[in-house]
Amino acid sequence: MDKISERMLITIYGLGIKEEKRPSVDRIPPHCSSSGLKAIFSDIPKTTFYRKLNKLEKDKYILIKKKKRLSRYYEIINGQKIVIPSKYSQSREVKLTEKGKEIVSGLLISEFLTNIDVYFGKKRKRILFIDAVEYIRTHYQVEIHTALFHLWHHIWKRNLPIDLRDLGERITKER
Repeated sequence: MDKISERMLITIYGLGIKEEKRPSVDRIPPHCSSSGLKAIFSDIPKTTFYRKLNKLEKDKYILIKKKKRLSRYYEIINGQKIVIPSKYSQSREVKLTEKGKEIVSGLLISEFLTNIDVYFGKKRKRILFIDAVEYIRTHYQVEIHTALFHLWHHIWKRNLPIDLRDLGERITKER
């Protein structure tokens, strides 16, 4: 499995952990749809992204389910917001299978024991990846999967060394 496919699996896992209250059963959150994932992976060409996504589905690491949903448009008539139903649009919902979850857990464990370069203020240190996750989780009160995802994102983009304080502050601003 290549790096892009691994990155896709970890992203689906990292963003899909949190259970959200959905306003509608037919609505798919952006990170669970194939087009939402494409927006996250903007550094990869579109054809390469969809080829890798379809290969992951063929190898049974992910499940892509087509869902139809009713598009709605709003018009204001006499000062009231009126819902006008229109045509059905299709979405592709992406979920990890059990085989995909096993691969991701193996990738997670192997990453925990690698050393990364980080900044603590102006001091540069080399610490374990899991220690960086723990630092962000405890100092900025974020969930572990959020810290994991943001650290991996910096590593994949080759933004090393990582300034942990700056990263923690950006995560708390996003919440």
